[in-house]
Amino acid sequence: MFEQVFFLASINDKKIIRWLYERYHKIFLKYINEQLNFKFYTLEIEANDLKTIIYEIFLKIFQVTRIKSLNQFIGFVKRQIYFYLVYLLRKSLSNKNLVNHLNNNNFENYELISTNSDEVGAELNNRFLIYEFLRSIQKENLFLYHFTILIIKGYNTKEISEILKINSAKIYYYKALLKKYIKKLL
Repeated sequence: MFEQVFFLASINDKKIIRWLYERYHKIFLKYINEQLNFKFYTLEIEANDLKTIIYEIFLKIFQVTRIKSLNQFIGFVKRQIYFYLVYLLRKSLSNKNLVNHLNNNNFENYELISTNSDEVGAELNNRFLIYEFLRSIQKENLFLYHFTILIIKGYNTKEISEILKINSAKIYYYKALLKKYIKKLL
């Protein structure tokens, strides 16, 4: 049955593609949700965007490849979703976006920054030191880097354990490891 469905979809039959989308999009929404919670948690994507992404991937897959089985179809869609999330992550981390993000975050509230140039210089120096510290952690231990980012964002230990899928003992281990890095820096 699926061979005929995939054949009709490959000749760009929109009704069949829509039927496949309606029937299987929940599987891929769950997959995207898992990926966003585990690997791509820095991305901020809305639910309507996800549905659009999945439908566009369906169209793209049937234009490019001949699919013969349901497992092959699910595998292709998951791979394309993963590549798309990597693309979005790279796009969000580009230098231009990073500079815009830093400008928006650091200088959004002008009343927080003192007019005294010494205080401004000290604040910028502190931000630079934090940035360098995070960069050094990222080079040495990528998991600790993600853990540190979550702490900086204000997550509590329960939320961190759910996001990173680790138990509380590991959280306390990473907290101790982070303290060692900070002491080594000072």
